[in-house]
Amino acid sequence: MLTMRGALGVAVLLMTPTFGGLGCDRNPRSVPIRIGQTIEGRLESGDWTDVFADGSYTDLFEVTIGAGQGITVEMSSTELDTYISLLRGPGDQLVDNDDISPEDRNSRFTYAPQTAGTYFIAATSFRSGATGAYTLRVTPSDSRTGVESDKTSDKTR
Repeated sequence: MLTMRGALGVAVLLMTPTFGGLGCDRNPRSVPIRIGQTIEGRLESGDWTDVFADGSYTDLFEVTIGAGQGITVEMSSTELDTYISLLRGPGDQLVDNDDISPEDRNSRFTYAPQTAGTYFIAATSFRSGATGAYTLRVTPSDSRTGVESDKTSDKTR
């Protein structure tokens, strides 16, 4: 279950697990998120498990980003070791982050695509099977090109 907060108020969504439609222009089972929005979610049994090879519970969000428009994505939790990834499509991972620092198990990256379009944020845990509440934020960034990530991980699709 996800609780979304933003300029328009609060909405609660239930997600149906499946990842199969990611190759289309709009995945009908991903949750839209806007730049400037914060979502409170929970990784739990019943979430997608086929986004990453290790079967981690994953919530999938879609965000529309303009060419050269910088965004920062941050996932925080006191209950699990967060891991976030930005995907263009199946197997097309653009950037990821496990830990902000050795002392901070939250995740954060900044990205500015060269091509405008719909991108997918995979919010998960570094440990397969981990469950717990988290907060996901997508904010504008001053970055206009490339990738900034405090540390990338080896968790791959």
